Amino acid sequence: FRSGPGAVQLECTCATVECHSSENSSHAFRCVPPIMAEVVQQHIEDRIPEFEQLQRVGLFSEKEIRTIIKKVSALEYKVHRRALNKENFINYVQYEINLLELIKKEDRK
Repeated sequence: FRSGPGAVQLECTCATVECHSSENSSHAFRCVPPIMAEVVQQHIEDRIPEFEQLQRVGLFSEKEIRTIIKKVSALEYKVHRRALNKENFINYVQYEINLLELIKKEDRK
């Protein structure tokens, strides 16, 4: 819950809900979509434990993890654009499949 000049904001998982009201009016709520950069950043942050584990067990070096994070970030931005493109989703899924195959291969060594 945050309040600012003339607005009260409630956080939810999909967006920010804002209440715009004056002293004499009823509350009017509307969802405000999050900024694309915030969504991408949150998705990357949610995966940090996964990346740390891959490094901790020795499957990838710190440099390799940074490279993976850069690639995943770029793919995340592509799938969160206003103009959606099926190819961007396919490329992201294919990258994740390839990454999982690489993890399996590295784990067998």
